[in-house]
Amino acid sequence: MVSLNVTLFVEIVLFLLFLWVVNRTVFRPLLRVMDQRSVKVAALRASAEASRAEAERMQALYIEHLTKANQAAAERLRAARLNAYRENRLSLDELREQAEAELAGHREKLAERLDAERETYAAIVPRLLQEMDRQVRMDGSLL
Repeated sequence: MVSLNVTLFVEIVLFLLFLWVVNRTVFRPLLRVMDQRSVKVAALRASAEASRAEAERMQALYIEHLTKANQAAAERLRAARLNAYRENRLSLDELREQAEAELAGHREKLAERLDAERETYAAIVPRLLQEMDRQVRMDGSLL
């Protein structure tokens, strides 16, 4: 059984004194460091979350700008192709008109030459017929 004597009270007082000293020298600084570390970790996590959110915002902005740039480039390319098509079409139309004008000139020259040849032929045919008739009468053949 436990007897209540002075030694027990002295041991209890010494134990409480020990706890008080350990609390002042070890536990309070340790708890303070742990609290500071918890605050620092929370601040770093908040900072990391803010940085992540900023990075996501910047990525979304980058994608938006990139999409707009691609759309603008596609529009410029389409406009350039359309302009090139129009210019080629105008150039082809001009060349076609020039070719048609030259062809009309050649046709006129050929028509004039054909008319001249017809007149020459009309003048030659009677003489040719007379010559053929004469040769048939003389030799009996055209050859």
